[in-house]
Amino acid sequence: LTSQSLLQDDSLEYDQDIPDKKLFSLDKEGEIYFLVLKRCSTVHKLAYDGLNIVVVNTGDITHLIAGINKFLEEWITKKRKDDQHNLPPYHFSVKIIAKSSNLKSIRKNLESWKERWDPEKGNQIYANCNVDISYKIVNSVDFVNDYYHEIESNNGFANIAFLSHFLTSGISGDEIEPTEPYKTEWSHTGIAKFPIVEFPIPAKNSKANKNRRQSLLSNRRLKAQTIHSNLSAYIRKPKSQSEDFIMYAEVDFSPWEKVINILHKKSDWVVCIDPYIDRKLMESQLSNNTEREIVGFSTGLGAYGELNLSTSTEKKSIVQIKELISPQLNAMYPSWTKEECDQISHKLITEAQKLIGFSLIEATKLYKLHDLIAYSIVLKNNAPIKNAFCDAFIPIDSYQHWFDFFESRPDLLRITASIEQGIISINAEIIECKLSKKNPMYVSEAIHQAKTGLRILSKLFRPISGEK
Repeated sequence: LTSQSLLQDDSLEYDQDIPDKKLFSLDKEGEIYFLVLKRCSTVHKLAYDGLNIVVVNTGDITHLIAGINKFLEEWITKKRKDDQHNLPPYHFSVKIIAKSSNLKSIRKNLESWKERWDPEKGNQIYANCNVDISYKIVNSVDFVNDYYHEIESNNGFANIAFLSHFLTSGISGDEIEPTEPYKTEWSHTGIAKFPIVEFPIPAKNSKANKNRRQSLLSNRRLKAQTIHSNLSAYIRKPKSQSEDFIMYAEVDFSPWEKVINILHKKSDWVVCIDPYIDRKLMESQLSNNTEREIVGFSTGLGAYGELNLSTSTEKKSIVQIKELISPQLNAMYPSWTKEECDQISHKLITEAQKLIGFSLIEATKLYKLHDLIAYSIVLKNNAPIKNAFCDAFIPIDSYQHWFDFFESRPDLLRITASIEQGIISINAEIIECKLSKKNPMYVSEAIHQAKTGLRILSKLFRPISGEK
């Protein structure tokens, strides 16, 4: 297996140095690791002295290295700068568990990273920290079971366990289904504004499919791809009466449940990074694990917005977050008692957990506490729409790319969808929240932000519409 893996990546030669730009350049996926490490250090007091992480199923390890390097750079130079001389070195431990097919890339990148730890080579942050690295390579064939047994046999405990791109690594192959002929109005020049992407197919609620997720691979705007898909379908299904087909990929969450369960037993936080992971998959486990809580869920991450991020725990992190928020509530409203602040912080967190893309960890910061209060009140005072199969409140801050460089933007976007006379009806509502005493200036600012959101989002959601 080792020999086989060494032959798979001829582009990575051992006598070829990896430049700093490739090793430490913080791309969109590297930012995910950096932000999770930063948030963990906010909640867990022990993180002030060090962190212990486990990374399972990593592919391109440079994302991880860049994220860790950025975290250490910021944490050591900013957080511990004033008392570096009085504190022991910051301890950071990393254990990597990956498939044998990634062995050569992992080994080369780790060796290049370790070479940068020498302060004489210019990277001073590693002079004030101790970094321990270990890695375990498992069989590329039965890797899910091997991951489970390796994690189970490990006596150590981690602050954070990362599980990345795990569902995509288990794609069962392309599936083909007959469909209706493709029709579109090509006269609209704006049709070409949308990129070529693999669209997720809505999840099915049946018991047999609750752990399965699909994405549409066919893009029937592309004639060559469509002809190739149809040809493949004719070969696989020669007796089919249909002349048109669509192709999709399917993943199954079920084999990974035991891996995620054991990771929760062995770590404070379990962080899943994958295009197919969604909140429903994580919530489906809550009924069997009453102690498990979802600390945060975000979408639209990665280089192309393709990645989703979930953070869950069985170690009462929500209690720790509440303990951080309650005193800040008391500082904002001194007339409230400690018991009242504890009760209110609990209710605020319960409501905010319904928001996709809002981080409860970020809410522990004073400037984000206003958002937590305002968002929770909005959710509490807006009852679910009857007969809607989709009713979601989305924090705009999680999708800042919609607004490019516009600082003025609304807080929330509520999207509801229902079926009316056989047609899907989608409604989008912009919500701006202000938490303050009566002040006309805030009202005027809120109206301006709502109008900005309406103008920009209308163009994005209806690029070819001639209506105002």
